Amino acid sequence: SIWGKYMKLDIQLCASGSVTINGTWSGAGGSYAKFYAIRSYTQDLDEVTTTEIITIYLQRLSSYVSSYQNSAPLVVKANGVNIFSDNVSFNLGSITVGSSVKLAEFSRPLYHDSDGKYADYTLSATLTTGTGIGNGKLSGKITTPTIQTSFSVASSNFNIGNTVPINVGVNNVNYTYTLRYEIGTRTGTIATNQTNGSYVWT
Repeated sequence: SIWGKYMKLDIQLCASGSVTINGTWSGAGGSYAKFYAIRSYTQDLDEVTTTEIITIYLQRLSSYVSSYQNSAPLVVKANGVNIFSDNVSFNLGSITVGSSVKLAEFSRPLYHDSDGKYADYTLSATLTTGTGIGNGKLSGKITTPTIQTSFSVASSNFNIGNTVPINVGVNNVNYTYTLRYEIGTRTGTIATNQTNGSYVWT
């Protein structure tokens, strides 16, 4: 926040994103199914923390899988360390070709260092049916955007009735921001979901 002659400007930053990691499905039905994960995230810029959500899917690719149903252990790891393990059930015969069944979904916090950085890691997962239905396996590098730990909001024209150019020192393309004002007891929103580093308030 910064103070002008008549008003106070507040900035609220937020960031989010997602990535898909495609795996393989081996066994008798290797070409009939697709094993994959979607890793999404939101970032709390005040707490310098990322919350990641990992969702594991199995997709039906062929009509020749009407009997593909099973219960099997699913294990998910980060740099070889278990972060999820459970027995999951699926029935590809219950969904249409091209559709996916959600096997599991979970979230965990990632605490960034004092510079706002979080180290890349390898996400891997296995689904082992132990039958001719097949087994799933995936692995991929996960990159978490650095959280900007400092920023500035500046303007040179805070007089009421004038056009107000506002420069926001945001250098992360993943961020969107909301600008709010406070004039005495009056508050309001200037702009939402902005990505440009400058905004003109008229």
